[in-house]
Amino acid sequence: GIGPSKAHSYMLRMKTWKSALQCIRCEAKWVVPNRYQHEYVQALYTFRHQRVYDPTQRKLVHLQPVPRICDVLEVFGNTNFLGAYIEPRVAQQIAEGIIDPITREPFQSQLLQSISYAPSFLQQPPPQQQQPRPQ
Repeated sequence: GIGPSKAHSYMLRMKTWKSALQCIRCEAKWVVPNRYQHEYVQALYTFRHQRVYDPTQRKLVHLQPVPRICDVLEVFGNTNFLGAYIEPRVAQQIAEGIIDPITREPFQSQLLQSISYAPSFLQQPPPQQQQPRPQ
């Protein structure tokens, strides 16, 4: 097969992944599966546009904005591979470690029950008091 160093040499020569893939197909030394290009693009979208928790907005957002969602739907049929939609309240509880991301049930921990837990990113800084000026 083609390892990282061989793939890198193709990329240096051909400049783009599409050209490199086309060159590999033309040389006929290796068999490139028909769905490889489709799955490669899907992997790129997955890494660039996956859903992540944003503590400032307290909800899931795309890591980078998804360009033209209708194009994504046309090519892939759905956007599930970018991560499922999770309601903001549930996403916040998962991110804070309050509920299990699989079962969505609260974690049962004596430690959590014995302390008042508030993640540092949710705590508001104390208001700054103005110091009286010396006269």
